[in-house]
Amino acid sequence: MDRLSALKLNVTLDARYAEEPTSGLGKILRQLSKDVDRLEGIWKAQVQMYQCSVQDIERRGRRVEAEQRELSRRVNYLVDEMRSARLHHIMH
Repeated sequence: MDRLSALKLNVTLDARYAEEPTSGLGKILRQLSKDVDRLEGIWKAQVQMYQCSVQDIERRGRRVEAEQRELSRRVNYLVDEMRSARLHHIMH
């Protein structure tokens, strides 16, 4: 083998040696990208569930407040009715 052939073989081997780790690194980076995409999807789903939960809690809170106002109104009405009946009873 002459010197030029040996040099060409050496360059080819060097190129192959350099490609192997790069190829492995590319696979790792592609898998990492897939994992990041999957995590991003999970995160978005959790954010959406949280937002729905918060909205549901707020909606229930508003409903409870409205029910409390209505009950308070009814109680006040009944108290007024009792006072009126009592006053009517005292006067007659």
